[in-house]
Amino acid sequence: MTRHRPRRAPRPGSRRGFLAAIALIGALALVGFGLEASQRPEADAGRTTFVVLRHAEKADDGTRNPPLTDAGNERAERTAALLASLDVAAVVSTPYTRTEQTAKPIAELFSLDVETYDPRKAGDALDRLGREHAGRVVVVVGHSNTVPAIVRALGADPGVEQIDEAEYGRVYLVTPVEGAEPVCHLLRS
Repeated sequence: MTRHRPRRAPRPGSRRGFLAAIALIGALALVGFGLEASQRPEADAGRTTFVVLRHAEKADDGTRNPPLTDAGNERAERTAALLASLDVAAVVSTPYTRTEQTAKPIAELFSLDVETYDPRKAGDALDRLGREHAGRVVVVVGHSNTVPAIVRALGADPGVEQIDEAEYGRVYLVTPVEGAEPVCHLLRS
């Protein structure tokens, strides 16, 4: 399978980067995300788009399960706002405080509960979520070492083997396409 390298957004945190992300989401809405199911093009009806992101900034509290910092909570809120125009059907997270706190504002925005998945069995979770939420959007929150693996499992190239421990803003939008390269975009939150 040919790997598709994600398109890179402008510099993280820049106004231009934020506006580019909003424009991309607006463009995605025009091709099916914001439309009623009956208005979507036939070809897009069964495609599930996965939004895959790493948890936001975590506290350095010496534990194996730290919460988010204030900056992390702010990033989680910004990410929810970034995804507000999408048709999110499910929000899933690993069972850790930092991932659940990152997922919570997104789930609340769409009146959903945060489901948990075992990061060692992410492929099974992706298959199930893709079937259960065909034609909609599923948000998957993971870790620096699991997000690239999830993007690869969806058939795309995340551009890195592992996300740097100090990097928190990658947001991948991946839509697998049977028999073709997935549509993959890299945004920054």
